[in-house]
Amino acid sequence: MTHLALVAVLVPEYDEGLAFFCGVLGFELREDTDLGQGKRWIRVAPSGAQTEFLLARAVGAQRDVIGHQGGGRVWLFLRSDDFDRDHAALAAAGATFKEEPRRAAATTACPCGGRQNTCLRTNFLLRAPAGGDKSALTIWRAGVAQG
Repeated sequence: MTHLALVAVLVPEYDEGLAFFCGVLGFELREDTDLGQGKRWIRVAPSGAQTEFLLARAVGAQRDVIGHQGGGRVWLFLRSDDFDRDHAALAAAGATFKEEPRRAAATTACPCGGRQNTCLRTNFLLRAPAGGDKSALTIWRAGVAQG
């Protein structure tokens, strides 16, 4: 294996997924192909990223897990090279932030053993809200001063 290419993400409707990932988060639309019978193949990713998300419209029982892909944990970490710029852009696009920007060191335990430190990087975290609209994701900020 050379890299993780594509990760499927359940969305309530294709256009809602595009509005969030491209309109709010500023991801690039890499492909939007009509597959017929109401299905589309939609790939999005942050600018310059190799790994992409495939926006998959949820059907049936899949709708119950929209917004809970992480099982109640932080689901996605997005790295920023200029948090203040990106924070302002997200706010202007209508993003809801769970907390005000802050700085803290972070060390994570790797499930395979050992620990991982993150140095001098800033991450955005997406988490589904407790209760309420399961399709809404809340954007958190985790700033790392040192690791």
